[in-house]
Amino acid sequence: MTSIRLAVVIGALVFLCAISLGDGLRMSNGPKKCCFEFAVQQLPRGRILEYAKTSPRCSNQGVLFRTIAGRQVCANPSDSWVQDYMKHFDRTNMKKQNL
Repeated sequence: MTSIRLAVVIGALVFLCAISLGDGLRMSNGPKKCCFEFAVQQLPRGRILEYAKTSPRCSNQGVLFRTIAGRQVCANPSDSWVQDYMKHFDRTNMKKQNL
């Protein structure tokens, strides 16, 4: 009777470990950066070094601007100023990448 209980407990632990490992692997393949809030005010274009679009796997599509100070600021890609900035950086051959 004791060996049956032990086998059931070990089987349950192996099952739980397998589920946990699977969840961890799925999480590691997720996007690196996603935007959950967007900048309320327009950023000064002269303070921005580059931009990157968030991954299509993010729940909210966004644009990440990296500033001179090293900050990353999320912006709404449907805002006209964001579109203007992206066009400007594309024209001046600034580095653009998908996250």
